[in-house]
Parts: sequence; structure tokens; C-alpha cells
Amino acid sequence: MLYSSPELTLAYLTVVPLTLIVSVISRSRVRSSLRDICTAVAKLALFLQEILVGITEVQLFNYEQRIRQDLDAIKEEHSQAKCQPVRVRGVFHSGQMECLNMLGFPLLVALGGQ
Repeated sequence: MLYSSPELTLAYLTVVPLTLIVSVISRSRVRSSLRDICTAVAKLALFLQEILVGITEVQLFNYEQRIRQDLDAIKEEHSQAKCQPVRVRGVFHSGQMECLNMLGFPLLVALGGQ
């Protein structure tokens, strides 16, 4: 394409910097979301380990209800953390990336049709 029409090639490649910028932004947000998931899983594992090791004390002092409430809160945090990367990927990859990639086609039609 570069040999046949350098002007059209440059017009089509003007979209590439925008695509790279959106990719970098989405990558950092997805990485942050995945880090939150790891943190939530670690909290859940730590909580369960503490409860299973000290189950006799929990039963002895009737802490079952409080433990159940704490476990529900940790599970809710984990569920919210799992949903975040899906939302970020849905917004950036399916919506914005497709729109940015499709911006190059009208440029080709506009410049190439002259």
C-alpha cells in the first residue's frame, strides 16, 4: 500500500497513535483491576484460614453470626473486583477500539475518491 499510494497510507496510519493511546490506558486499568482481584482472593483465603484454624474458639464464643457477616462482606468485595475488568474490557476493546479502527476507512474513501 505504501508503494501504490503513500498519501493514502499516511492517512490510514493517522489512526494508529490514537489506537495505541487507548490500548495503553485500557491496559493500565485492566492491570489495576486484576490486582484488585488478587487482593480480594488473598483476603478471602486469609480469612478462611484464620477461621478454620480457630474453629473451636469461634464455636466456643458463639461468633458464627459475626463470622458469617464478615465472610459475606469479603465475598461481596471479591464479586465486585471480578466484575471490574470485564467492564473495562467491554468499554475499551469492543466499543472504542472498533470506532478508532473504523475512523481510518472514511479517511481512505475521502482521500482516495478524489
